[in-house]
Formats: sequence, C-alpha cells, structure tokens
Amino acid sequence: MLVDILVYAIYFIVGAVMGSFTAAVAYRVCRGISIVSPPSRCDRCERRLRWFENIPIVSFIIQGGKCRTCGAKIGVLGFLAEVITAVLYLLVAIVFFKQGIALSIVLCLTLSVLITIALSDIYTMYISNIFMYIFLFLGVCVVLLQPIDLLSNVIGVAIGGGLLLLVYGVGYLIKKREVMGLADIKLMAVAGLMLGWKGVLFALFVGIIFACVVLGIKRVVEIVSSRKTAKQNDSEDKEHIKDVELENKEYPFAPYLVVGIIAAIFVGDLVFNLYLSLFI
Repeated sequence: MLVDILVYAIYFIVGAVMGSFTAAVAYRVCRGISIVSPPSRCDRCERRLRWFENIPIVSFIIQGGKCRTCGAKIGVLGFLAEVITAVLYLLVAIVFFKQGIALSIVLCLTLSVLITIALSDIYTMYISNIFMYIFLFLGVCVVLLQPIDLLSNVIGVAIGGGLLLLVYGVGYLIKKREVMGLADIKLMAVAGLMLGWKGVLFALFVGIIFACVVLGIKRVVEIVSSRKTAKQNDSEDKEHIKDVELENKEYPFAPYLVVGIIAAIFVGDLVFNLYLSLFI
C-alpha cells in the first residue's frame, strides 16, 4: 500500500512538471521560439522568473495567477495544463502501472503530446507536424507493448482518418472552403492506429459531442452579444456583417478530439463493449 502511494505521488509530481513543460513547448514551437532560450519570463515586464516562481501548480496558486513584479495576469492555460497532466499521469499509474512500467511511461508521454497538440491549436490554430510524428511514434510503441490486433488497428486508421476526411471533402463541396484542418484528420488516423476501431469510434463520438455542446453554447453567446451590440449602435448593417463574420469564424477542433482520445485510452473499449452487450 505504501509503495502504491509512493508510485502515485511520483506520477502526479512528474505529471505536473511535464504539464508545465508541454504548455511552454506548445506556446513556443508554434510561434517559432526556441524551447531553450530565452528562459521563462513575464510577457509584459520581461523579468526572468526565479526558480520558486516556476514550481508547477504551487507557484500559480501562491501568486494568485499574477506576476510578482508588474501584476500582469499569468495565462491560465499553463496552470490548467499542469493540473490536468498531473491528474492524467496519476490515472495512468492507477489503471496501467501494474500492466507494465514501460506501457505506463509511454502512455504518459502520449498524453503529454496530446495536450501539447490541443494547446497548440488553441494558441495559434496550427499544429506542427513534429507533434504528429512524435504522436505516431508513441502510438506505435503503445500498440507493440500490448497484445496486437493488427486488423483492428488498420481498420482504426481507416475509420479515424477516413471519416474526418469524408467530412472534410463534403464540407469543402458545400462551403467551398476547409471546414476543418488536415491536422485533425492526421490526429484521428494515428489515434485509430493506437486505439483500434472500437477505441477510435468512441473517441470520435466523445470528441464530436463535446465540441457540439461547447461550441454550440459559445456560438449562441457570441451571436446574442454581437446583436446586442449592434442594436445599441442602431445599425442593422453592422448586425448583418457580424452574423456573416460569426458564420465564417473558425474554431480549434483538435482540443475536443484530444478529449475523446484521452477518454478512449482509459475507458474506450470498456464502454464500447458494454454498449454492444446491450444488443447481444
């Protein structure tokens, strides 16, 4: 029992550290900034942060989410990345550690890459191919560290990438523009390789439902807000222009797919098999 607690504590702490690192990587790589230099600093006053200001989770809470010097707000996404990654690493330790240390480590690294991909899309609406290559490598490692069902993995690639490619094609024919990024298609193709056809179907279902709920609410709020502003200015033309802008507005989709993939890693096959058992 004591050993288990120690293992869980180690995974949680390492997860918090990796969360801080992945947030920094996502922020810098997509902006063409070196991940080594310059050292961590405040974006507003550019003061270099001391070591005690870089303690994952703890420093953000103690400082109230603000720079100690100028009082500028620290981005909450980095803090959330630290907390979420720490919790996910802990869950990996609980669920997968007894299946093998190697598998648990590879899964932890995979989760970190997925979070980096999600953050990159949120920050810049762009996902570097280097993240996809790393995800592919780790996905292959996950497959090799478990009992292999090659047919399921191949079908998973076809379903994960194929369904989104179909949506991409149909959307382009209707809208005459891209309705999603090619990176989203690559992401789900690799996820299909790693998860198999059951897991990737579950991931797509969770990701799409989550996106519909969140983006649906966000869209309603934006429409109500824009029309309220237009009415206050007594301008019907501005209201129409705002509606057109919102119609063509793009949103990052990868974060929702990442949520689905992470859910599938932990409970995908279990939930899918339980669902099938209702009809068999």
